[in-house]
Amino acid sequence: ITNTFRYRINEHWLPYFELRWLDRNVGPYHREQNQIRIGAKYFF
Repeated sequence: ITNTFRYRINEHWLPYFELRWLDRNVGPYHREQNQIRIGAKYFF
C-alpha cells in the first residue's frame, strides 16, 4: 500500500511525501514494515 502526497510549488519544483506499508511475515516476528520517503523533483 502506497500513499503519495504531491504539491507543486511552481512549474519546476514538485516535492513529494510518500508513505508505504509492507505487510510481510519476517522470520519469527509477524510485523508490518513501514517506509517513509521524502523528496523533490525538479523539471527543466
